[in-house]
Amino acid sequence: QGFGLEEAYAGALVSLGVPFAITGDHPSLDELQRYPAVIWVAGSTQRKNSVDIRDRAKLSSYLNGGGRLLITGSRTISGIARVDAEWLPANLGLNHKNIWQYGTGAAHGNGLKFHADLAPGRSLMDEYEVVFEDERPDGFGEVSEVYRLDPEVEWEAEGTVGVRYAAGKFKTETHSFSLGQLRDGEVRQQILKSTLAYFGVPLGGRAADASPQIHHAPWRVRLNGQATPVVATVSDADGLAEVTLRYRAGAAGAWTIVPMLESNAANVFEAMIPASAVTPAGFEYAIGAVDLTGVKAAGDIHAVASAIGPGFGAYPSIVSPRAPSQVKGVKKAAPLPATGVGTAPMVALLMVLAAGTALWLRRRPA
Repeated sequence: QGFGLEEAYAGALVSLGVPFAITGDHPSLDELQRYPAVIWVAGSTQRKNSVDIRDRAKLSSYLNGGGRLLITGSRTISGIARVDAEWLPANLGLNHKNIWQYGTGAAHGNGLKFHADLAPGRSLMDEYEVVFEDERPDGFGEVSEVYRLDPEVEWEAEGTVGVRYAAGKFKTETHSFSLGQLRDGEVRQQILKSTLAYFGVPLGGRAADASPQIHHAPWRVRLNGQATPVVATVSDADGLAEVTLRYRAGAAGAWTIVPMLESNAANVFEAMIPASAVTPAGFEYAIGAVDLTGVKAAGDIHAVASAIGPGFGAYPSIVSPRAPSQVKGVKKAAPLPATGVGTAPMVALLMVLAAGTALWLRRRPA
């Protein structure tokens, strides 16, 4: 899980009117320091290099200069804990506790309830614990739990999955989920809006899109016979005439086309693929849009594997001959405005927010 997750953040930023830019290479410390806030998205990898030793050194220096960092990913913190556990309390105000493997991924916090749906029946989320008061060194900042798991059955966990920490001039927020894992587009926007408010990043100021722009974090696997929600952010300066979802079972046959309805969050559209289309052969879907002047946009066709049931060893269709079509979101990014960062092949995901622009870097584990 990770391919395309950046689209959920891009969509939420568009919906909130926050300008951003994307790159595909490691930024230097000098480049980081040009931006007041950073979002780092690492998907579900537990590899130690999702935030490697050089990244950690640069991020620590960036934070000591008064930066803002949102670091997300279902197993990002466990990966860091394996090689540099001391970095976590010093920069994020937390320690790694456990990896919660099973369950629904239900969580709550900030007046919200949501599901972090990594894969059906497997939440695969890091659990955190804030640094205990008797273990806090002199100069330790203010730390608070933001989001917690919300057990829906007796055996599920009730751990911390979101933490805020402020020390000296910097602020950090850590999530053991990515926005692309959340089923509700309005909740995605509200979570990021809350983080930006905590960081002091202003909303608005982003220029409207001249033609329909579609941002969508695609599903990779769903549970056979269960309906699948589809969420996309679609924006256009001229206004939108329609946003549609087309889907079909398997990789052939006629498409079914349904309208996507705008939620209470601006520019966020939602629709549901019915359970009947989620077959053992998987399914395909795509999103399209037309603005009020007749200009059209069509998103990629996403191929989704269908699992036979929840739990370990129950995903025989995840690895399939059609798997490469699931990673169309991996692209080289355009150069950053006025940063000098080029378009090297993508190796990490990092987003930097600013009043005028933002930076985004993606890593794929070695």
